[in-house]
Amino acid sequence: MTVYEDVSESGGSLEIFHIESFAKIQKNICLRMAFSEFLITFANRYSQ
Repeated sequence: MTVYEDVSESGGSLEIFHIESFAKIQKNICLRMAFSEFLITFANRYSQ
């Protein structure tokens, strides 16, 4: 909670940057999960 307070004190620009970086991290996680799911289904299809 202290990090959020520091960000709000320093100004909105830092907060926007933090939200953008968080969105990028979320996007990367989603892409990684989708890719791993694709690999698993691909492996299952060709192992049978």
